[in-house]
Amino acid sequence: MAGSDEAKLEPTPKASSNMTGRSESQEVIPQPLRFGIGVILTALAGFIDAVGFIELGGFFASFMSGASISLGVNASTMHADAVYHALLLVTIFVVAATASSVISGMIRPWGIPAAIALEGTCLSGALLMIESNWPSSLSIMPVVAAMGVQNTALQPIRGIRLGVTFMTGTLVSLSQALGGSVTGNARPWSWTPHALIWCLFVAGAAAGAVFHKEYGFAAIAAPTLAVWLLGLSAFIAVLLAVRKEKAPEGA
Repeated sequence: MAGSDEAKLEPTPKASSNMTGRSESQEVIPQPLRFGIGVILTALAGFIDAVGFIELGGFFASFMSGASISLGVNASTMHADAVYHALLLVTIFVVAATASSVISGMIRPWGIPAAIALEGTCLSGALLMIESNWPSSLSIMPVVAAMGVQNTALQPIRGIRLGVTFMTGTLVSLSQALGGSVTGNARPWSWTPHALIWCLFVAGAAAGAVFHKEYGFAAIAAPTLAVWLLGLSAFIAVLLAVRKEKAPEGA
């Protein structure tokens, strides 16, 4: 991860004419747009996680390490309700991420807009549940699904994790890039994209806390709208790429 070219955003090779394969499905969308979508999704993940954390008093919508630890600890003490809740969170996250991967793989090159649209659908479902006065413990479930989907939407660009809902890997990459800069094995500023991703996540969490104070759980309406707009931009980018690919040569 500490390679000198890791943090560079280099031009993406043109996708092949049949646009097959997961990587080609990603590359249909220009790299700068994918990077932009990724950094915004990262900030939105921080926002959504903060709202869920405050609303549920310590549970995260995307932190499955925490849910897994809770599952193990409560299983050892035979706390059936807590075990059920933790297991439900993990199951929903995994099922949603799996479904997103399958759908994206089946409808190439529309994988990215499909994944983002699925995330937007999950968040919209959560909003409907909130407005219908469902309890927070149930309304959070579509949000957990949305976070599972988001983690499958984008592949890393030059080692930069985009749109993920957890920061441990990003901080490891940041540390490795910093170490490479110190030892001369990486460019002096190769760590900055990883730092940017982390800062955006934290800033999103701060914004989520502010919005939650004003609007409660319904604050997720803001990231829901943003996700749909990102999905629309990805859809348009793929549509233009497909039309260009199908256009007669010289047209």
